[in-house]
Amino acid sequence: MVSLPPCFDYIHLPDDGEWKRFRVKDIRDEESVKAWVNKYEGETKTTWRVLRTFPSSGKYNVYKIHYRCCHKTDRRVKDIRIRSTKHTGCEAKLQITVNRFKDDGVNQDAQIIKSHPCVVKLNAHHNHTINTAEALKYRDVDPTVKEKLLNLFHVGHNPASALKSHKSELMIEKGKDYYQAAADGKWMPTADFVRKLFDKEFTKTYGSICSEKRNESVINLLSKAFLSVSVRKFVC
Repeated sequence: MVSLPPCFDYIHLPDDGEWKRFRVKDIRDEESVKAWVNKYEGETKTTWRVLRTFPSSGKYNVYKIHYRCCHKTDRRVKDIRIRSTKHTGCEAKLQITVNRFKDDGVNQDAQIIKSHPCVVKLNAHHNHTINTAEALKYRDVDPTVKEKLLNLFHVGHNPASALKSHKSELMIEKGKDYYQAAADGKWMPTADFVRKLFDKEFTKTYGSICSEKRNESVINLLSKAFLSVSVRKFVC
Protein backbone atom coordinates (compact mmCIF):
# COMPACT_ATOMS: atom_id res chain seq x y z
CA MET A 1 0.00 0.00 0.00
CA VAL A 2 1.44 3.36 -1.08
CA SER A 3 1.52 6.06 1.61
CA LEU A 4 0.08 9.29 0.17
CA PRO A 5 -0.52 12.74 1.67
CA PRO A 6 -3.97 12.97 3.26
CA CYS A 7 -6.53 15.67 2.46
CA PHE A 8 -6.31 15.00 -1.28
CA ASP A 9 -8.86 13.19 -3.43
CA TYR A 10 -7.33 10.33 -5.43
CA ILE A 11 -8.50 8.08 -8.23
CA HIS A 12 -6.36 4.94 -8.33
CA LEU A 13 -5.51 3.64 -11.81
CA PRO A 14 -4.28 0.18 -12.88
CA ASP A 15 -0.63 -0.50 -12.06
CA ASP A 16 1.92 -0.36 -14.85
CA GLY A 17 4.41 -3.05 -13.87
CA GLU A 18 6.23 -1.73 -10.80
CA TRP A 19 4.62 1.68 -11.21
CA LYS A 20 1.65 2.73 -9.08
CA ARG A 21 -0.65 5.13 -10.95
CA PHE A 22 -3.31 7.52 -9.68
CA ARG A 23 -4.98 10.83 -10.41
CA VAL A 24 -5.11 13.73 -7.94
CA LYS A 25 -7.91 16.26 -7.74
CA ASP A 26 -7.27 20.00 -8.24
CA ILE A 27 -3.52 19.74 -8.85
CA ARG A 28 -3.42 21.98 -11.91
CA ASP A 29 -0.04 23.73 -12.22
CA GLU A 30 3.64 23.74 -11.22
CA GLU A 31 3.00 25.41 -7.87
CA SER A 32 0.37 22.89 -6.76
CA VAL A 33 2.52 19.98 -8.00
CA LYS A 34 5.48 21.14 -5.92
CA ALA A 35 3.21 21.62 -2.90
CA TRP A 36 1.97 18.03 -3.25
CA VAL A 37 5.53 16.69 -3.62
CA ASN A 38 6.56 18.58 -0.49
CA LYS A 39 3.68 16.97 1.44
CA TYR A 40 4.55 13.56 0.00
CA GLU A 41 8.16 13.96 1.18
CA GLY A 42 6.91 14.84 4.64
CA GLU A 43 4.47 11.93 4.72
CA THR A 44 7.04 9.33 3.59
CA LYS A 45 10.24 10.93 4.97
CA THR A 46 11.82 10.61 1.53
CA THR A 47 13.65 13.24 -0.51
CA TRP A 48 13.30 13.68 -4.27
CA ARG A 49 15.46 15.52 -6.80
CA VAL A 50 14.40 16.78 -10.23
CA LEU A 51 15.50 14.31 -12.89
CA ARG A 52 13.95 15.89 -15.97
CA THR A 53 11.65 18.77 -16.90
CA PHE A 54 9.50 19.21 -19.99
CA PRO A 55 8.14 22.21 -21.95
CA SER A 56 4.92 23.52 -20.43
CA SER A 57 3.31 24.58 -23.71
CA GLY A 58 2.36 21.12 -24.92
CA LYS A 59 -0.92 20.34 -26.65
CA TYR A 60 -1.95 17.70 -24.13
CA ASN A 61 -0.14 18.63 -20.92
CA VAL A 62 0.04 21.76 -18.78
CA TYR A 63 3.03 20.62 -16.74
CA LYS A 64 5.27 17.57 -16.58
CA ILE A 65 8.24 16.68 -14.39
CA HIS A 66 10.23 13.58 -13.39
CA TYR A 67 11.95 13.05 -10.04
CA ARG A 68 14.55 10.61 -8.74
CA CYS A 69 15.31 9.51 -5.20
CA CYS A 70 18.09 11.58 -3.60
CA HIS A 71 20.05 8.36 -3.03
CA LYS A 72 20.48 7.98 -6.80
CA THR A 73 23.55 10.15 -7.34
CA ASP A 74 26.56 10.45 -9.59
CA ARG A 75 29.21 9.69 -7.02
CA ARG A 76 32.17 10.17 -9.39
CA VAL A 77 34.09 7.40 -7.66
CA LYS A 78 35.73 4.79 -9.91
CA ASP A 79 35.83 2.03 -7.33
CA ILE A 80 32.26 0.68 -7.29
CA ARG A 81 33.06 -1.26 -4.12
CA ILE A 82 33.06 2.00 -2.20
CA ARG A 83 29.53 2.65 -0.98
CA SER A 84 27.87 4.92 1.52
CA THR A 85 24.48 5.31 3.12
CA LYS A 86 23.62 8.09 0.66
CA HIS A 87 24.98 6.84 -2.66
CA THR A 88 22.99 3.60 -2.95
CA GLY A 89 21.98 3.86 -6.61
CA CYS A 90 18.29 3.82 -5.64
CA GLU A 91 16.00 3.38 -8.66
CA ALA A 92 12.84 4.79 -7.06
CA LYS A 93 11.21 7.37 -9.35
CA LEU A 94 8.30 9.79 -9.36
CA GLN A 95 6.68 11.09 -12.56
CA ILE A 96 3.97 13.76 -12.51
CA THR A 97 1.91 15.06 -15.42
CA VAL A 98 -0.85 17.66 -15.36
CA ASN A 99 -3.17 17.03 -18.31
CA ARG A 100 -4.67 19.89 -20.26
CA PHE A 101 -8.48 19.90 -20.15
CA LYS A 102 -10.18 20.06 -23.53
CA ASP A 103 -13.86 19.25 -23.87
CA ASP A 104 -14.00 18.43 -27.58
CA GLY A 105 -16.54 15.66 -27.29
CA VAL A 106 -13.97 13.09 -28.38
CA ASN A 107 -11.90 12.40 -25.29
CA GLN A 108 -13.85 10.07 -23.01
CA ASP A 109 -11.69 11.05 -20.05
CA ALA A 110 -12.45 14.77 -20.39
CA GLN A 111 -14.56 15.00 -17.25
CA ILE A 112 -12.02 13.03 -15.21
CA ILE A 113 -9.25 15.32 -16.46
CA LYS A 114 -11.38 18.33 -15.54
CA SER A 115 -11.70 17.25 -11.90
CA HIS A 116 -8.49 15.19 -11.49
CA PRO A 117 -6.01 16.65 -14.01
CA CYS A 118 -2.84 15.40 -12.29
CA VAL A 119 -1.49 11.92 -13.10
CA VAL A 120 1.16 10.50 -10.77
CA LYS A 121 3.31 7.48 -11.59
CA LEU A 122 5.29 6.23 -8.63
CA ASN A 123 7.95 3.57 -8.32
CA ALA A 124 8.54 3.55 -4.56
CA HIS A 125 10.85 0.54 -4.42
CA HIS A 126 13.76 2.10 -2.51
CA ASN A 127 16.91 0.02 -2.00
CA HIS A 128 17.75 1.64 1.35
CA THR A 129 16.17 2.20 4.73
CA ILE A 130 13.93 5.25 5.06
CA ASN A 131 12.89 5.98 8.63
CA THR A 132 16.33 5.51 10.18
CA ALA A 133 19.02 7.95 11.28
CA GLU A 134 21.31 6.87 8.43
CA ALA A 135 18.69 7.90 5.86
CA LEU A 136 17.00 10.82 7.64
CA LYS A 137 20.23 12.77 8.01
CA TYR A 138 20.20 13.43 4.23
CA ARG A 139 16.80 15.10 4.22
CA ASP A 140 16.63 18.74 3.09
CA VAL A 141 16.76 21.35 5.83
CA ASP A 142 13.34 22.79 6.62
CA PRO A 143 12.82 26.42 5.46
CA THR A 144 11.90 27.47 9.01
CA VAL A 145 15.28 26.24 10.24
CA LYS A 146 17.08 28.19 7.50
CA GLU A 147 15.16 31.32 8.46
CA LYS A 148 16.06 30.86 12.12
CA LEU A 149 19.76 30.52 11.29
CA LEU A 150 19.70 33.62 9.09
CA ASN A 151 18.11 35.60 11.91
CA LEU A 152 20.84 34.39 14.26
CA PHE A 153 23.53 35.50 11.80
CA HIS A 154 22.02 38.97 11.61
CA VAL A 155 22.15 39.44 15.38
CA GLY A 156 25.84 38.60 15.57
CA HIS A 157 26.15 34.81 15.65
CA ASN A 158 28.84 32.98 13.70
CA PRO A 159 28.09 29.53 12.19
CA ALA A 160 29.22 27.61 15.27
CA SER A 161 27.30 29.70 17.81
CA ALA A 162 24.18 29.80 15.57
CA LEU A 163 24.16 26.00 15.34
CA LYS A 164 24.69 25.70 19.11
CA SER A 165 21.80 28.10 19.75
CA HIS A 166 19.55 26.15 17.37
CA LYS A 167 20.40 22.88 19.11
CA SER A 168 19.50 24.38 22.49
CA GLU A 169 16.16 25.68 21.20
CA LEU A 170 15.41 22.35 19.51
CA MET A 171 16.13 20.50 22.74
CA ILE A 172 13.61 22.67 24.58
CA GLU A 173 11.05 22.42 21.79
CA LYS A 174 11.23 18.65 21.25
CA GLY A 175 11.84 17.54 24.82
CA LYS A 176 12.06 13.75 25.04
CA ASP A 177 11.91 13.54 21.22
CA TYR A 178 15.04 15.66 20.81
CA TYR A 179 17.42 12.87 19.83
CA GLN A 180 15.03 11.66 17.15
CA ALA A 181 14.75 15.18 15.72
CA ALA A 182 18.51 15.73 16.02
CA ALA A 183 19.10 12.70 13.78
CA ASP A 184 16.85 14.17 11.07
CA GLY A 185 18.52 16.53 8.58
CA LYS A 186 15.20 18.35 8.20
CA TRP A 187 15.55 19.75 11.72
CA MET A 188 19.29 19.46 12.43
CA PRO A 189 21.57 20.80 9.68
CA THR A 190 25.22 19.84 9.52
CA ALA A 191 27.98 22.25 10.51
CA ASP A 192 29.06 22.38 6.86
CA PHE A 193 25.55 23.40 5.76
CA VAL A 194 25.43 26.19 8.36
CA ARG A 195 28.86 27.47 7.33
CA LYS A 196 27.89 27.58 3.64
CA LEU A 197 24.63 29.35 4.49
CA PHE A 198 26.59 31.91 6.50
CA ASP A 199 29.07 32.46 3.66
CA LYS A 200 26.23 32.87 1.16
CA GLU A 201 24.43 35.39 3.36
CA PHE A 202 27.68 37.28 4.05
CA THR A 203 28.38 37.57 0.31
CA LYS A 204 24.82 38.68 -0.43
CA THR A 205 24.93 41.34 2.28
CA TYR A 206 28.50 42.60 1.94
CA GLY A 207 29.48 41.61 -1.58
CA SER A 208 32.55 39.78 -2.80
CA ILE A 209 35.37 39.45 -0.29
CA CYS A 210 38.00 39.64 -3.02
CA SER A 211 38.09 43.43 -3.31
CA GLU A 212 39.42 46.29 -1.24
CA LYS A 213 35.92 46.69 0.21
CA ARG A 214 36.43 43.42 2.06
CA ASN A 215 38.19 45.01 5.04
CA GLU A 216 35.51 47.65 5.39
CA SER A 217 32.75 45.03 5.12
CA VAL A 218 34.39 42.80 7.71
CA ILE A 219 34.85 45.73 10.10
CA ASN A 220 31.18 46.72 9.67
CA LEU A 221 30.04 43.17 10.27
CA LEU A 222 32.17 42.76 13.38
CA SER A 223 31.07 46.14 14.70
CA LYS A 224 27.41 45.20 14.32
CA ALA A 225 28.03 41.85 15.96
CA PHE A 226 29.90 43.47 18.87
CA LEU A 227 27.17 46.09 19.31
CA SER A 228 24.47 43.41 19.26
CA VAL A 229 26.26 41.31 21.88
CA SER A 230 26.88 44.37 24.04
CA VAL A 231 23.21 45.38 23.89
CA ARG A 232 22.10 41.88 24.86
CA LYS A 233 24.47 41.86 27.84
CA PHE A 234 23.29 45.30 28.90
CA VAL A 235 19.62 44.30 28.69
CA CYS A 236 20.30 41.14 30.68
